Amino acid sequence: IPLTKTIHDFLETEKVDQKYYYQPDHKYYPALDAAIQSTDTVFQWRRKYVRENKSNVCPTLTANMGAGGHNVPLIRDAFGIRKLTPKECFAFQGYPVNVLKMPEIADSHLYMQAGNSVTMPLIQRIGEQILEVLIKNLKKGGVMDFQKEKEAFEQWFEENNHTHFMQFAILDGVYQDKHSQTCWEAWQAAKAQAVPEGFVLVPAESLKVALFWMNEDIDPWQMCGDSFADLFEHKPILEKALIEAQEQGHD
Repeated sequence: IPLTKTIHDFLETEKVDQKYYYQPDHKYYPALDAAIQSTDTVFQWRRKYVRENKSNVCPTLTANMGAGGHNVPLIRDAFGIRKLTPKECFAFQGYPVNVLKMPEIADSHLYMQAGNSVTMPLIQRIGEQILEVLIKNLKKGGVMDFQKEKEAFEQWFEENNHTHFMQFAILDGVYQDKHSQTCWEAWQAAKAQAVPEGFVLVPAESLKVALFWMNEDIDPWQMCGDSFADLFEHKPILEKALIEAQEQGHD
């Protein structure tokens, strides 16, 4: 995907607080001043040398930016050589910093939070691609229902455990069937309990209806009455799940 922005779309245009600038009396200033010449590049100090990112992008932001040292990426602006500010780090991660107020906490904590975060536009794009695939599968009827999942499980079980069952040849297939059924029940029980914090279980049919109606290609005015009935039947279930998820995740 071609880039549509440069680093200057995320950097402050005015002079920032003096604390972010390296002063001429700093022991590393001569090396930094000699290596950091371009104002269109982000640099990193690597113990004994300066690394220039020649792709005109920001290098990976990490949590150890808040651990001191020289882990925060560097730039040269019209006023000198300086570190990226916490606000700029969040901007590079895709946060709308111009409309959000930065919390009044130590810079070390802000740097750490920015480094521990994810790049929001990237996550959004991944989510959109996942949703697109899910909708395509729904159109093709490719969603694996309970029976298909059970059949696939039994097939895998048979293909990957036949050597084990050879030890019980006297029972032939009886032991195998019983054993696979036990494992299947354990698998279903584990899935029922494997609900991360902030998530809730939603009936598959309700999720299908929700994804179906989220498809932009569908013209609601051309839908029949049965489709509307499905939507209103599952709407309370989905709303209840959303409320429960918010209560668990405190989001």
